[in-house]
Amino acid sequence: MSQALIGFIAGLRNADKNALNVSVVGSLTNTVKVATAVSVGAGATVNLTTAGQILDARNFSRFSVASKANSSHSHTLSSNGYSDLIGNDSIGLISAAGTSVSRNINNGVLVMDYVGASITNSDTVSHTYDVWLRLMQ
Repeated sequence: MSQALIGFIAGLRNADKNALNVSVVGSLTNTVKVATAVSVGAGATVNLTTAGQILDARNFSRFSVASKANSSHSHTLSSNGYSDLIGNDSIGLISAAGTSVSRNINNGVLVMDYVGASITNSDTVSHTYDVWLRLMQ
């Protein structure tokens, strides 16, 4: 648990000892930006498998993925499970399709040791995307 969250909870408890009963089970990682302005051509799919884009999820059971495109258009954000940090043995986990600028996948179940993402651009022109991953217990 982050020090900021621990401090926030402690501050709330000290404000009124009888007002709050909080417990946190499990743990979270910080949200990691795994891609900045990655370009995906018209009708193409880009798997984010370079260094730092696949996260080690061996001590976690769930994940979230979010993306933001440079403009509204039809595209799909997909999450992938991997057997290693270099993108071998990929299996698709969950995907989210639509036409808004942002896409997100919440509370996905991890079935492999590593997790990453991919973007499919269904538009007729290239677009750029930012992508974030977060691991949860």
